[in-house]
Amino acid sequence: MNKKQQMEQIVNEFLQHANSISGDLKSNLNQVKEQLQSMSVDDFDMKSDHVFSTPASEHQYQSDPQSMLQSMYGEMERVARQQQDNEQLQEVIRQMRYYFNIEEKDGFFP
Repeated sequence: MNKKQQMEQIVNEFLQHANSISGDLKSNLNQVKEQLQSMSVDDFDMKSDHVFSTPASEHQYQSDPQSMLQSMYGEMERVARQQQDNEQLQEVIRQMRYYFNIEEKDGFFP
């Protein structure tokens, strides 16, 4: 499974298994999902590798799906903690930690 498929799986499973999520989080996850569906694997790899061929002063911030999803981690993890009895949702968060290499520090995840 490539990284694009892994990310799609994380988003789809979170949306499927979360019992109650805020409208903003749901909207942002759906936006990530739509972007992923519209991208080819090569486009995804190119946007997510963070390698640029132009000077930094010429870069424009683009909200790529990977950055967007990573920025939502805190809120997604909070939702999962609120639904501790939902084992499928806990597994989605574990997959997300693995995908983004998020490590536990002092008993807490950042």
